[in-house]
Amino acid sequence: MSDEERDDLLDGLIEAASQLVVDELDEPLEAPPFAAVIGRARRLDPASVSDEWSTPHAAKTRAASERSSDPLALFLDAARDDAEADIRGHIALVGDNPPHAPALRPSAAPRRWTRIVIGLAAAAAVALAVLDGLDDRVFATRGGASQGLFQSVVDRLFSRTSAGGEAVHHDAPPSPAPTRAARDRRDEPAATVEAPTPAPAPEPERDSEAIDEIDEIDAPAIEEPAARPKEQVRPSAPPRPTLADLLQALDDDAEAALADGDIATADALYQEIIRRGGRSRRVERAYGDRFTIARRTADLEARVALWQEYLEQFPRGRYAEDASAGLCHAQDTRDASSASTCWRAYLERFPDGVYSARARRALGEPGDGDDRGTPTP
Repeated sequence: MSDEERDDLLDGLIEAASQLVVDELDEPLEAPPFAAVIGRARRLDPASVSDEWSTPHAAKTRAASERSSDPLALFLDAARDDAEADIRGHIALVGDNPPHAPALRPSAAPRRWTRIVIGLAAAAAVALAVLDGLDDRVFATRGGASQGLFQSVVDRLFSRTSAGGEAVHHDAPPSPAPTRAARDRRDEPAATVEAPTPAPAPEPERDSEAIDEIDEIDAPAIEEPAARPKEQVRPSAPPRPTLADLLQALDDDAEAALADGDIATADALYQEIIRRGGRSRRVERAYGDRFTIARRTADLEARVALWQEYLEQFPRGRYAEDASAGLCHAQDTRDASSASTCWRAYLERFPDGVYSARARRALGEPGDGDDRGTPTP
């Protein structure tokens, strides 16, 4: 038998024993009839029960109990003999007819717990029998530890179920089982004379390693949460400037440079606005300022390059007509054919433009309107 099969077998036995305990706890307590109580008392001590109390029903109850087919009858008879011995000792202590002796009353709890204990003992016996049949090599290495583990589990289950008739969770420590004297004081009136309590039986030795393993499972270590560090209040960083703020600052610096006569610095600042601003109105105004600076300082080639750059970015901008006419005028001095093509394109785009008369004259067409002369964007 492999280790896994043996572990499965032990788990099944433990589960069966636990289920037996649960079933016994769920079973409702039923008090026996009065006739059965009288018959039992008469069997224990005929002198303590009056003849007028006895009924034929007591004999029938005893006979039915003897004919029971319960497989645990042998264990029940042994437990019954122990209980009867306790009752006889109690009667011998208080006498046959004490002046304030309490009336006999049934108690279902001893029989109920007797069945639980016997069931657990039977499960333990079956487990030990199975363990005896295992392979000697397996049992030689781990048989002792497995038997100790199973014995500790059975003892723990018994201690939990005997602590008040309720199952105890694994997370709670087992409660100590009440002594017989404590149960007698709870069930009997204050005037009852208690019987001497027998010495408790010594607990069987259990494997320390198995006990440590179960304790680790039943009582896991609880880690306390670490104290959270106090959050440090960080000073708020100054807001980052937006693109509009940056373009406005560049424009202010360019105007200040123009006022100081530093044209080169102003032109460089306007170029930075054009590079960063995209197609905004501020960029278009920067082109207008550069047109003014180029007319004063730059040659024709530089102005042609600036007009072409502007038309690529703003083909329908506010300076598009002036830039187009400026390019056509520059072609007049270079190539007449290219100039005619340029002016014809200008008329198609701006038929009523400011420089339309200049364009028609360049093309040799009659035209009306004012001639603005050379375009100067």
